[in-house]
Amino acid sequence: MTPFVMALISSITGMLGANMIHGYLLRSNGTLKKRGSALSESEVLTSEIIFGFILTFCVSIFIQLGVFGIFGSAHASSIWAIFLFTFFSCTTMFLLFKTIAVFLGGWGMLVMFSVNFMGIFSSGGAFPLSTLPIVHRLFSNILPTRYIVDGIRALLYYDGRLEAGLGQALGALSIYFVLTLAILITFIANIKKYKEVKPVESGKKIGVEVENEIPHKSHNHENREIHHTGEKDEQFRQALSHLAKGKQEEKQEMDDDEFRNALKSLHKKK
Repeated sequence: MTPFVMALISSITGMLGANMIHGYLLRSNGTLKKRGSALSESEVLTSEIIFGFILTFCVSIFIQLGVFGIFGSAHASSIWAIFLFTFFSCTTMFLLFKTIAVFLGGWGMLVMFSVNFMGIFSSGGAFPLSTLPIVHRLFSNILPTRYIVDGIRALLYYDGRLEAGLGQALGALSIYFVLTLAILITFIANIKKYKEVKPVESGKKIGVEVENEIPHKSHNHENREIHHTGEKDEQFRQALSHLAKGKQEEKQEMDDDEFRNALKSLHKKK
């Protein structure tokens, strides 16, 4: 029963770890959002994967301490080899359940529970596969829990020989590991490309519009400009009236530009 128990702990660690880490990071990100320094969706998912690796590493250590340190179970292979396989199994299950959660969102927990339930009963650890119904035997070929049991059994009792089931277990788990990790990385890249670029571009547009906005003028400033313009118009009117009376002194004091400006201002007033 030792291989079955170790596989059971690995599967439960992957399922509960994916949900616990997700909930913890969402609460923490909500606190950071109130402070104005929230993580983006891609950063949250990346953090979940990193924390998942740390969790599975710690759980694998506790499994070795419990199985071999406390209970003193016999093993034909080295503890380091068993530890590495256990860590690989826990991480694979975590990535599998995390991928399900990413695709299904809130409904992912129901699917994860079903996958975990069928994987445990179809693993062949508690009962031989030949005694199980055909449905369980079908799921045993699809789900990774059966391969975890076979790999641990080969390490504990058959000196880790590949032909004893370890080779097939490593191959199946490697496929699950690579596929799920590639799906998560692709999902993170798509989030960065399509969801997190648009807000940045809109922010740039807003910034340009604010920079190009006409500066606001105070009421006092406008009054000063109107008063200054009125004084100029009055001077031009007086100069033109003197010109109409034929005073040469005023003609000499005004140049062509002032005369043209005076005519333009009077034309606008009309």
